[in-house]
Amino acid sequence: MKQIIETIIYNGKEYKVVIEKKRIKNCYFRFNSGVFYASCPILYPKGILLKELAKYAGKLIKEPRIDLENDSIQILGQKVTSPTHIFNVLGFSLLINSEEEFFKKVKPIFEKYLQLRVFEFSKVMNVPIEYKVRVQKMKTRLGSNSKQTKTLNFNLKLIHFSKEAIDSVVIHELAHYFHFDHSDNFYQVVYRYCPNYDKLNKEFKN
Repeated sequence: MKQIIETIIYNGKEYKVVIEKKRIKNCYFRFNSGVFYASCPILYPKGILLKELAKYAGKLIKEPRIDLENDSIQILGQKVTSPTHIFNVLGFSLLINSEEEFFKKVKPIFEKYLQLRVFEFSKVMNVPIEYKVRVQKMKTRLGSNSKQTKTLNFNLKLIHFSKEAIDSVVIHELAHYFHFDHSDNFYQVVYRYCPNYDKLNKEFKN
């Protein structure tokens, strides 16, 4: 995995851009702590990537997924507004007064949800391993599959995206049981169980 450091100017302000070139088919953009993170295919031109990032920069910066000053949080792909700061997350009513509190309270709930999704898709995909499931904050990855520990790790921030998009990440990580790379054979497995994978993954670009 090759990492490149660049900069981008948006509204007269310079931002650091961390580019990671990987064996993937699509580009992904994120903004965290004042830094843009971009993942792209190995041969993807850097200039085109930065132009694409410029299109999304405003949305990435201006629309925080947790905006408690305006009483809103993006939960499972939907912007939810609550003047009382009581938000429903997967059937649980949570009083949220800070971003830290949101993730602390959501983590055990979301982890159990993902355990069920992994169990269901493991049956559908005929994956014989009983994976452990962990949820944690990750800077750039949506998930990972540890062959050594038989553990699937998922980014806690997936809670902001739709259930269908979350399922696409579960399928992606389970597909690594068959191919521990991002080859064409790997993606054939992914598309077999998630035909609209590319469309769903566009959510993570926004």
